[in-house]
Amino acid sequence: MTRILLVIPTLTAGGAERILSQLANHWAAEGYEISFALLGGGESFYPLDAEIKIHDMSHQRVKNVSKILSLPATFFSLRALVKRTEPDVILSFLERFNMFTLSATKGLNVPICVADRNDPTRGLPPHLYWLKKKTYSWSSAVVVQTMIAKGILVDLLPQDHKLEVIPNFIRDVAEYSNVERENLIVNVGRLCEQKNQASLIRSFAKLKNKKWRLCILGEGPKRADLEALAATLGVADRLQMPGAVKNVDEYLARASIFAFSSKFEGFPNALCEAMASGLACVSTNCNTGPAEVIQDEVNGYLVPVKGVSEMTQRLDALSESLELRSKVGRNAKKIKERLAIGSIANEWMLVLNEIVKVKL
Repeated sequence: MTRILLVIPTLTAGGAERILSQLANHWAAEGYEISFALLGGGESFYPLDAEIKIHDMSHQRVKNVSKILSLPATFFSLRALVKRTEPDVILSFLERFNMFTLSATKGLNVPICVADRNDPTRGLPPHLYWLKKKTYSWSSAVVVQTMIAKGILVDLLPQDHKLEVIPNFIRDVAEYSNVERENLIVNVGRLCEQKNQASLIRSFAKLKNKKWRLCILGEGPKRADLEALAATLGVADRLQMPGAVKNVDEYLARASIFAFSSKFEGFPNALCEAMASGLACVSTNCNTGPAEVIQDEVNGYLVPVKGVSEMTQRLDALSESLELRSKVGRNAKKIKERLAIGSIANEWMLVLNEIVKVKL
């Protein structure tokens, strides 16, 4: 197998987008012919190997064509691309777009692996649940990120359908030996309802030690609301929101605590990277993610979703004890051994190779 087509809406800043970009680079370096079909178009936020081809499937930028009206054109463009390029296998990321990909390529006799990347306990509207059950049965394999997700999805798929668990890898987090840690709490994530930074700001406002600062890295629709909340709570002067930055690792090196406030996750990439950087981490115990990487009170702390007081208590304890931060951070850093990119990329390739052999 040499030709792999990767399908995803865009390659803008985001967890799934970064994971797929780095998998693509890893496979390209191993000699596979990699190409992307971007259903929503745009350029890549992440660096890609020069040999990787990008196909823009979007028709939204055509004058007077709405997003809804552009879908049929994108549907047939993707189908035409697959016919023209004849990939050996397709790997599609993100639930709703997986349904689209499976529908657009129906009957083309190309094995397709689809990857669910979010919390399956959230459920879908009845019509989308029906569509997912129908289209996912056409896939050659389904990959999820956690055992909890597998236990939920198994009831949706035909008996004996190939369903695998592959966690995210941790990219190589840069270490800055010349950078000293500061009284800084960092959060990384899109500024949206899912990431729930409003709850984190409320917890931070209750922190006893007012010499600490909070930095939220990311961009999104909740920026104005979060800035207004910080002003109302009197912490605007201690809150930094620099947007989506490319030097995340430098912030992790400067920080002393990482706080993760999500309401739900597929797999918490940002949390794992913070652990790999040796940070003491406090995370909400949302479904399918944090509890599979954090052993509470050993290599991090788990608090209830929306648990403002509980988050504050853990942040208070860590902010007052360098010894505690160091101990938890050392334990957290061991996650690098569990989730190295080489082994995770190989797990993916085993699945892709297996479904190609079935086709042959």
